[in-house]
Amino acid sequence: MTNALRRNTMAGFAVVATLALCGSGCAAVGSGTASRAGTGGPAAVADPPGYLRVVRTADRSWSVECINDPCSTSPRFSVNVPTPQGVTSFDLVLTVTMQYTTTPKDWAEASVFFCPYANPPPPCAFLLLEPGRFPIAPAATGGGGTATLTWSGKGMSAGYKAWHYELLVTPYDGSGDRAVTVTGHLVTAVFDMRPSSA
Repeated sequence: MTNALRRNTMAGFAVVATLALCGSGCAAVGSGTASRAGTGGPAAVADPPGYLRVVRTADRSWSVECINDPCSTSPRFSVNVPTPQGVTSFDLVLTVTMQYTTTPKDWAEASVFFCPYANPPPPCAFLLLEPGRFPIAPAATGGGGTATLTWSGKGMSAGYKAWHYELLVTPYDGSGDRAVTVTGHLVTAVFDMRPSSA
C-alpha cells in the first residue's frame, strides 16, 4: 500500500492540544452530486464510484495555551470518518477552515494525526497527513484571523470501517514572554475521498 505520509517530529513547545472537528450537532454529507458549468448554467452530475465527501463542523469555543515550561496540553475532540465503499484503498484531501486569535506576536502550527478506527484498536504509529505542519500566523487584533489549510493522504486502506482524525495545534512564543494562548470558536473540516490513483 502506497503511503505518502510521514511521522511527526515535535519541536519547540513539544506538547500539543487536540481540537474538535466534531461535537454535538455535527453535519455529515455523504456521496451526493458534483456541479459543472455548461450552457444554460450548472448541471448536476453523479459522483464517481468510490467517492465520498464528509463534512464536520464544530462551532464551540476552544483554547490552547502554554505558560513557561512544560507547556500545558488539553485534549479536545476528535472525529471518526467512514471509508468509501466498493474500493480497496482511497486518496484523501482534507480541507480545514478555522477562525482563531493569538496573544500578541505569538503563533502556532496545525497538523492532523490519523489512525485506523476499529474494535479492537489496531497498533497505530503517530503519523501526520501530508505535508505535516502548517504555520498559523499571529492574529491578535482586528477580530482575529481565519486559516484554511489542506492536507492529503495517499493509498489509505478502505478495509477499516472508519479512520480516526485529530486536528492538533501547537503554540509558539513569538513575544518572548513565555506565555502563549491560541483561541478559536469555529472549525470546519471537509474530507474528500476518491479511489486511489495509480
